[in-house]
Amino acid sequence: MLSRGRCFPAASRIRPLVRAFCDVPPSLQDAAAGVPSSQDHTEKVDDVKARPDELDIAIVGGGMVGLAVASNMPLTKHLRVGIIDSNPALKSRNYLKKDGVPDSRVSTITPATISFFRDIGAWDHVQQQRLAFFGKMQVWDYTGLGYTRYSARDVGKEYLGCVVENKVLCNSLLLRLQEENGDIEKMIYPTRLISLALPSKSRQAPTREAISSGYPPEELNRSNLVKLELSDGQTLYSKLVVGADGSKSNVRQTAGIKTTGWNYPQSAIICTVEHSTENDCAWQRFLPSGPIALLPIGDNYSNIVWTMSPEESLRHKSMSPEDFVKSVNNALDFGYGPHPHSGSLDYYMEKLFSDIGSTAASTKECFEVPPKAIGVVSERMAFPLSLKHSHDYISKRLALVGDAAHTVHPLAGQGVNLGFGDAAALAKVIAEGVSVGADFGDISLLKRYENDRKAANVAMAALLDGFQKMYSVDFGPLNVLRAAAFHGAQYISPLKKNIISYAMGDAKWPLFLGGGGVEMSNRIEAVAAESNSTSCPPKFLFSCRRRLGKKPRTPRPLEGGKGKGMSSSSASAVPPEDDVCSVCHDRFRIPCQANCSHWFCGECIIRVWNHGPAVQPCKCPICRRLINLLVPANVSIDNDDDPQIQHVLGEVQHYNRIFGGTPRNLTQRLQDLPFFIRRLFRELLDPQRTLPLVFRARMVMMVALSAIYVLSPVDILPENVLGLFGFFDDFLVLLIVFLHLAAVYRSLLLYRHGGH
Repeated sequence: MLSRGRCFPAASRIRPLVRAFCDVPPSLQDAAAGVPSSQDHTEKVDDVKARPDELDIAIVGGGMVGLAVASNMPLTKHLRVGIIDSNPALKSRNYLKKDGVPDSRVSTITPATISFFRDIGAWDHVQQQRLAFFGKMQVWDYTGLGYTRYSARDVGKEYLGCVVENKVLCNSLLLRLQEENGDIEKMIYPTRLISLALPSKSRQAPTREAISSGYPPEELNRSNLVKLELSDGQTLYSKLVVGADGSKSNVRQTAGIKTTGWNYPQSAIICTVEHSTENDCAWQRFLPSGPIALLPIGDNYSNIVWTMSPEESLRHKSMSPEDFVKSVNNALDFGYGPHPHSGSLDYYMEKLFSDIGSTAASTKECFEVPPKAIGVVSERMAFPLSLKHSHDYISKRLALVGDAAHTVHPLAGQGVNLGFGDAAALAKVIAEGVSVGADFGDISLLKRYENDRKAANVAMAALLDGFQKMYSVDFGPLNVLRAAAFHGAQYISPLKKNIISYAMGDAKWPLFLGGGGVEMSNRIEAVAAESNSTSCPPKFLFSCRRRLGKKPRTPRPLEGGKGKGMSSSSASAVPPEDDVCSVCHDRFRIPCQANCSHWFCGECIIRVWNHGPAVQPCKCPICRRLINLLVPANVSIDNDDDPQIQHVLGEVQHYNRIFGGTPRNLTQRLQDLPFFIRRLFRELLDPQRTLPLVFRARMVMMVALSAIYVLSPVDILPENVLGLFGFFDDFLVLLIVFLHLAAVYRSLLLYRHGGH
């Protein structure tokens, strides 16, 4: 519903690879791949002519994703690409008029997709036709218990997304193809695929001895190609077949690739409605039968995507336009339930979470009623909904993209964006393979495309399926949980920003992100930027970048000279020779520099952390600043073959992974769970920290139970249940008192026997 996927920046990296490829003679490239060149249909490779019915890449399906694959091939002047589709719309070559009635088939494209279109040069054509940006979005449900508003300002963007008609996207991609290749009539085969035969493992290319003994040259040329039979009687041979022919993919079925999925007991009605004023916000309300979305499409028009049961969809499709407009306005207003209202709970939640990160701009925005529809201006169309995912995205000389590989629920408008992500990732793999002379149809190369896309697509499909199931049940306690989710997304700003980033494509997961060296180095620069000249001189950033393998930037001199109390050597790659560790007061052993620029023994500063709070970073023993980054000295890294150094460096790396701002995925968090449990248990045995922990636990329990009790429309917590919670609370207090007394007794014994 709402930018930048990790696969899309690859489009901008393809062109240098293309230039590298173009510098190599085509005959050498194809010889490395074991297949003939197609730059010139009459060019000879090993005395075999490339025939007109041979392609480098055959794209089955000329829809948006199929055309995106073809348009994202900067190598099309050197690779022969064919598009097989009988759709007459592929003959369109002119801009569509903006003053007509918008088509009901539209796509909500994210900023990531927009960037992808810019990279391949098609976005200028889209802008010449009709489109509508939206910078705000409101989501709520029929119970009236909560709502969430999103704004592009929350993440410092100009817009959340853009609604474009499908025919505009297809037409823009065709125009871009025409710019790149001149006459594209030869690329398009206006027919249908009947069958295809993949090369088997036993079909190996003949040897030169077989050729010299009279082996037919055509067999040599086609022994390792895919054979495609078309409905008009033509037969084509291709080095790679790309299946972009939709959810009922003939390519997938013919290749024998199995799928997992199910049909939802829902259908979606789509159409275009008109307003008396312009709509610039995306609206979505969850109803008992499914969500209804109102998406701006430009001028005074909006697109309706309404999910309901198949029986209701037939009834709404056949009712009069006037009755349908009334039904739409009812569903987006007071129908099925009241409007959400801000109350005392919202006030307290806003105050409670106001200190967690910077407050999002949309947190203080109130609920708004969507604009009324005044008429239906397009045909109403209905189609069934399903979830489907292919077990494999690739086979030998075959790759699936878009709906042919995965079909998801449309409630978030992410289906086509996932398809464009597939197109970008596949084009990247093909371009990189060709640039080094590899066979781009080889399964080992195509496996990189599958590994890149499958995890992201499965995560999105599972998330959307979970939303569908969560909002398809009308049950009191579940309604309360949904309301809590709405309030959390509205008032917890970091959560809201993560949701927006995920929907826009900036992150692969809203909360559990993968991490790497790039994030760590960015964190270093952020820490240095936030620090003033007296606590973190630029030389610290300089040395950190060099020790993390990045090219150092020349540090700017501090204003007014060196920082107070900091010598020029204190921010170097090694600690000062005349300095000692402030913890052990001895010479540095495995020295590490903190983000405050002070030096410590790696083992000493880790010991300080181990004796501190369970889940918080330690404070610098000198300046008392929180240490969220430790960078080992070069001398430590150069001698990392020593077991003791390896152990300490591992501890430092673990510390940086937890507190250094590096995003961690779910697996890493689960791996760290036993560590935090041990530290929390040790904190329970500390008499100085036990009672505050009890008070915090009781406060969290009290707030959670109070929120459930206040939000619940019925009395779901009777007195006997509250009595159980009271008993549990008393038991917890008694347990903590026992542990506290045991800890005090342990401290007395330690002191009596000469401990400290």
